[in-house]
Amino acid sequence: MRKSLDFNVYFNEFAFLDFFNCFISAYMYLEGKKDEQEHDQYFRLFHTMCGHSSLRRRFDGEPTRMQELIGDCETVGYSCGTDYTVDFLFGFCGYEYRKCTNAISFKNEITASIDKGRPVIAMAKTGNGRFRVITGYDGDALIDPDYGNVQDKPHNALTYDEIESLYIFGDKIAPRYTLKDGLERIWQVMEYNIKDNIWDDCIKKNGRMDHVPLRRRT
Repeated sequence: MRKSLDFNVYFNEFAFLDFFNCFISAYMYLEGKKDEQEHDQYFRLFHTMCGHSSLRRRFDGEPTRMQELIGDCETVGYSCGTDYTVDFLFGFCGYEYRKCTNAISFKNEITASIDKGRPVIAMAKTGNGRFRVITGYDGDALIDPDYGNVQDKPHNALTYDEIESLYIFGDKIAPRYTLKDGLERIWQVMEYNIKDNIWDDCIKKNGRMDHVPLRRRT
């Protein structure tokens, strides 16, 4: 049996298939939005509210605690798919959700969600940008949307054997997180940058720039 959602939503072509990219497209589908500019606006908003835009990396490349918390590190494929980030996005947008890691349940979970008209976000076991949006099924085969010009996009649809976990959209609810919560996350990251001397280390490695005279505009 085959069932597929009419999923014609833009994906940010300047990013990989990280959690932000997939979540925004799935969220826009559920909200009945398709505008490309709206996707870009959500992309910037969510990156900012999660604290991701405030991250600063160490000069030597060693991931910081904030990178690991948000998911901007190699251990999670730089895909920002940690529970910390995932829970905030669902809560900020006002949706219940469930995370499923039981492979035996994957098929039933996907079938039930698609039958309700809801796409499913899947985390793959490997890949550069480890998230996908499942928009349908055809027997034992899964159906992916058109990812457009997403960077390093997969050439084949996801298979059940490649799935590590699923994120199932639930009912619409009152948002659990607000603008205040987002600002607190930004503050948390920026405060960490100061306390762990992230900026100072970069200045030492690159040399101070305050001795360079400013050129007057003419």
